[in-house]
Amino acid sequence: MQFAGNWKIPLIIFLIALAVRISFLPFSIFDEGHFSPEAVAFDGYYELSENILAGNGFTRSSEAPFVPDSVRTPLYPYLLAGIALLFGNYEPIFFLQILLGSISTIFAWRIAREFLTPRASIIVGVLSAVEPLTAYLTGTVMTETLFLFLFFPSVWLLIRFFDQQKLWTLATASLLLGIATLIKPTMQYAPILLIPLLILIHGKNWKPLVFQSALFASIFVLILSPWMYRNYTTFGTTSLVVQPVSNLYAYLVPSTIAFEKGITYEEAAEEFFERENVGSIEDINLGNAVVFKERAVAELKKHKKGFAMSAGMTIFAFFTHDTYATILDRSDIRMSFEHPPISTLLTRPIEAMRFALTLMQRPEAFVLIGRLFWIITALLSAYGVTRYTFINGISPKLLFVAGLVGYFAATTIVIGLAVNGRFRVPIDPFIFVFTIFALQSIFQKRPDRDEPIA
Repeated sequence: MQFAGNWKIPLIIFLIALAVRISFLPFSIFDEGHFSPEAVAFDGYYELSENILAGNGFTRSSEAPFVPDSVRTPLYPYLLAGIALLFGNYEPIFFLQILLGSISTIFAWRIAREFLTPRASIIVGVLSAVEPLTAYLTGTVMTETLFLFLFFPSVWLLIRFFDQQKLWTLATASLLLGIATLIKPTMQYAPILLIPLLILIHGKNWKPLVFQSALFASIFVLILSPWMYRNYTTFGTTSLVVQPVSNLYAYLVPSTIAFEKGITYEEAAEEFFERENVGSIEDINLGNAVVFKERAVAELKKHKKGFAMSAGMTIFAFFTHDTYATILDRSDIRMSFEHPPISTLLTRPIEAMRFALTLMQRPEAFVLIGRLFWIITALLSAYGVTRYTFINGISPKLLFVAGLVGYFAATTIVIGLAVNGRFRVPIDPFIFVFTIFALQSIFQKRPDRDEPIA
């Protein structure tokens, strides 16, 4: 059977993903009652949309004065507002997200095909289709689904560009990545990863290196420039969002203090904010970000040990946190425990084992299984990367994907103890790729160089 280019494979992956995502629709299609999206709306996107529709501008303020928002980028709120204006309600956004989320799994499969054999890549596609958290997010008012729909094809196109050197793939990837950044600004610094890869490809041949770098950068910046101009005229800076600073100040600093003093994040944040005479994270905007950044850096220098502990725990949680308790909460199954399983696993293993045995007798076993799955997957993928490098050597596409994994992990450090599985979602397919490679390497004695996984 010929897998490559067979339309049946992406169709099956799409249909599996569609079936899983439909189950997370936050309302019944057979119920004609009124649905309010507020129950599944997070991070202020719904409030931004409502204010846009009301003519109050891009703000999360519930009443006058309507303060311009500098926390979020514009595309997702304006999409929400457009759908609500066109259809009279927000229900179509969930059908759209289910569709786009299902299509995204096809691109996850295509990315896997660049590293694995046809049969092995199907497993990655199916895993991406059934992964619960990614499916759950399609039923929420959050940016992840739309972001992934643009991010995955941009990654695939860049990988293809490394092999084929076709400028249209580079330009299209830059376009998609720029739009994705206006949905979720995490990727605003990622284009820097492209420069060393182009140097690796072209060596001392500077002409294509400079031209391709300029092409990618110009398209990317052009897409972002209207929002950068808006922020410059409103706040006096071209920064996209205030989040890098607000997260640094309101999440990372309290997390470092919490680790050093052995207290909870909430206690550390209350102590720090009171000492700094700050009400909440909402006090930070692009207009005063420079001041808060200086204060945050100064405080972090006082807590170097706490920072190291926080960074280590955040990286560990980034790769292993499942966030499946949130999914159970949607079904009114609420977990009750005084401390997160990750902390007890590291600090009180006997207590963690008792906790795990108790969970296995309840529906919350889903969370424990999810946590164990991601711990094992993280370990296997690390081995898989090493094994892949040994068998196939270092290549631009391998460095690119590994760089993206490192990039997302590093940028998550600023979140501190607020980290959860949602931050890992963009790199899940990459983790699956090298997990499958690792498993095949373990059970296959002598994988061929050209066919690393049969």
